[in-house]
Amino acid sequence: MFGLTASQLLARGTWTALGAVGIAACSPSIEFTCMAAVCTAFYVVVSLAFAHSLRGQTIAVEGTPYPAWSFFQGLFHNGGVSLFLFFLIVVVRSCDGELHGKNLQTWLFSPWGEYAADGSVLLAERIDMLVWSLTIAHEMKDAVLLDVRATLPDAGFVIHHATTVVGAMFCLHVPVGKGLVTLNALNAYLGSAMYTIPDIIEFLWPERRRAVRAARCAYYFAMTASNVLGVIIGREFDRLAQGRMEHAEVYQYLLVMLVMVRQMPVILGIRCECFGAGLTSAKKSA
Repeated sequence: MFGLTASQLLARGTWTALGAVGIAACSPSIEFTCMAAVCTAFYVVVSLAFAHSLRGQTIAVEGTPYPAWSFFQGLFHNGGVSLFLFFLIVVVRSCDGELHGKNLQTWLFSPWGEYAADGSVLLAERIDMLVWSLTIAHEMKDAVLLDVRATLPDAGFVIHHATTVVGAMFCLHVPVGKGLVTLNALNAYLGSAMYTIPDIIEFLWPERRRAVRAARCAYYFAMTASNVLGVIIGREFDRLAQGRMEHAEVYQYLLVMLVMVRQMPVILGIRCECFGAGLTSAKKSA
């Protein structure tokens, strides 16, 4: 991770700067920009902690080695943080009281901007902002810590990360359906959590082949279900937003791109399973 060449530093710095400028320019507020920056710094620290613990070990995807820490950090965000945020939203919005904002059903279709009588931002609104801050941070930390190579998986990751960040900035400005798009973001990350689990199991316990295969089958099902649910939520948002905002169709375009990128490994993985070849293999290297 350290001892980078000048070209690596330049590439990472360029990607990070472009992302930071774009996010700052499209951010709904200075407060959100600062929140996203703090969350990105937090995820960089978490990633470095995983990297220190795993000491340069890798997991191969289609023969291309990736740092093992990126899989563990991915599970940390996609599975742990996203699940916590989902339950936090449910609990907070199920409680009575002004600070808890709109109830869940109203929240799904509501616009941004939930304020207390004194003009302060409600706790429930800040949690929604935190979801999107961590969404951006999860993608941006890879621009800081990873290199882009001319491989098919890297191309998929770049498309996924860029589309996610652009989609996040779009969702922060929707005049309706704030809850729908926020719920869909959490749905997507919870589905993505299953992407890392088979590789982590194989990495930690390579002899447990049945567990690895069961985890892969669970991934194929969970990711497909997540994508289907994402399309359903996207169609509901499109129905709600039509006539109430300009360029409402942008969300559908971005959603289709993400679903294609997310579902392609599932299709390739099932194909490999049918022909007796695995899609990924965990390797340890210094």
